Amino acid sequence: MSKYTQKALAKRLGVGIEALRYYENRGLIPSPQRASNGYWIYTEKDAERIGHVLTAKKYGFSLAETKQLLEIGERTRSHENLRPFFYKKLADIDHQINELINLKNILLRTLQSNSARQKRARGTR
Repeated sequence: MSKYTQKALAKRLGVGIEALRYYENRGLIPSPQRASNGYWIYTEKDAERIGHVLTAKKYGFSLAETKQLLEIGERTRSHENLRPFFYKKLADIDHQINELINLKNILLRTLQSNSARQKRARGTR
């Protein structure tokens, strides 16, 4: 099994050392072991877990959601146990989509209204 120092793991994953510490402090990854030379040592399992955290972050999962997802995944490998979590996330995504559509429509109406006002101000119709 591969072992990594903080610097090596951070470089491999494309994150800063501060991110590794932050994920550890938030309980997303376990505290790494210390080598005899004083360096923190991470395992391949830690690297995979942080990779899952980064993927979840990329797709808009909060850290709390990510932590919950990782905990469920540790307890079971069955996707069946993830169904309630996924249904809630789908509902959240649908809500966000509706909010964005509403915002888009407000912006379009504002732009159209301003455009019409500017044309009237110039005396054109």
